[in-house]
Amino acid sequence: RKGFRLKADTMKLTNSDDEKLLCKNVTCTILSQNQEVAHVTAKKTLMDTRTKDLFLKGKVTGDFNELNLKGRNFNYSHAKHTIDTIDKALITHPSFTIESNKTKLQLRSKTIEFSGQVESNFTL
Repeated sequence: RKGFRLKADTMKLTNSDDEKLLCKNVTCTILSQNQEVAHVTAKKTLMDTRTKDLFLKGKVTGDFNELNLKGRNFNYSHAKHTIDTIDKALITHPSFTIESNKTKLQLRSKTIEFSGQVESNFTL
């Protein structure tokens, strides 16, 4: 079972045909098999109430398997159970840092794909 918990300073449900939930100053905990797998914070988040996809905007930070994530825009796909960005993102770990233009975290397999001007620094 997968899902997420949202906490926000404010939440507003739009009155349009494609109901969206607009949240400000958000903390999101993403779950996989009822276990917490990632924590993300963002200035603004838009949730599609039908697909349960999240669009995290502004100063976005997160934690995933001992990794720190930083970027401007991240998307969470509920169906694919992935977090990705098409903007520059920085991933830090005690042993390395990786910066790339595109990043995709596969939450099921616990893998990360980097593409587009990938730069890394490792310490031994």
